[in-house]
Amino acid sequence: MKASTHIKGRAFTLIELLVVVAIIALLVSILLPSLARAREQARKGVCLSNLHQCGVGFSQYAVDYKYVLPIRGGYTYDLREPKDYFLRAPYNTPKTPREPVNYGALYGKYCGKEGLFYYCPSGTQYTYTNQSNGWVTYLAASPGDPYYPTAGVTWGGYSYAATVDAGCFPLEGARRVPVPNPNLLIYEPNWMYYEGSTNDKDLGPSQMNYRSWVQTQMLNPKNKPYIGKYHALMSDILVQTTPNHAYPPGYNVLYLDYHAKFVSDPDGYVVSLPKSSGPNGRKGLYAAFNYFAKRY
Repeated sequence: MKASTHIKGRAFTLIELLVVVAIIALLVSILLPSLARAREQARKGVCLSNLHQCGVGFSQYAVDYKYVLPIRGGYTYDLREPKDYFLRAPYNTPKTPREPVNYGALYGKYCGKEGLFYYCPSGTQYTYTNQSNGWVTYLAASPGDPYYPTAGVTWGGYSYAATVDAGCFPLEGARRVPVPNPNLLIYEPNWMYYEGSTNDKDLGPSQMNYRSWVQTQMLNPKNKPYIGKYHALMSDILVQTTPNHAYPPGYNVLYLDYHAKFVSDPDGYVVSLPKSSGPNGRKGLYAAFNYFAKRY
């Protein structure tokens, strides 16, 4: 009778296991940036689609309202806010009535009832899911509603008509800006005032506006303000991108002719500008939207 044989399986050594783990870790470290870039590219595509959808809504809105666009709110990123914000009235009045402003006026007939259109998917602060000021508060019109925002406003994810005064209606066309050199054809966004607006010292036309900013820029020969007619209308400028991100820094922008495109900002120029909510915020917004317009 033949003796049976028992064959022992060879086990991995510790060194071999460590080599396999090291290879897996190396592959993960190589693939993760690519996955991050792919995810961000997908978000950028969704954001651009949102702006395109808003552009379609604005074009239809302008037809219905004789080329007048929605009122520019007290803050460029709000969807709904108290009237005393965009009427430039004193802020100590009861904030009971809330009205759609900015691109929030597109809700329903012009952009449907899907609130995700109004938020950039890359945003972290001004988000759709924010329980205090996000989309859930848009339809909360009175303080008795459980989702009525404590600040009285509903945030959106984009900045609208930053070069137009609060309480004004942007128009489709542009108008000449008087500058020292009459041969220069400098244009600014065109708008009309709301009949009930006041000249509040913080938001009224007595403060710096886009026209005075352009005139100041022209005094420095190194500055080159935008000279065309198609200004930027809306942007995801609230999403701060920097040159050291895994994806190319830049912003999606919707223009006054309602086409949307990605504007690259490889040097982080927009990030270096003053924030819109802080000191010199208007200057920062004007410079950013001027940067976008020059890349129409």
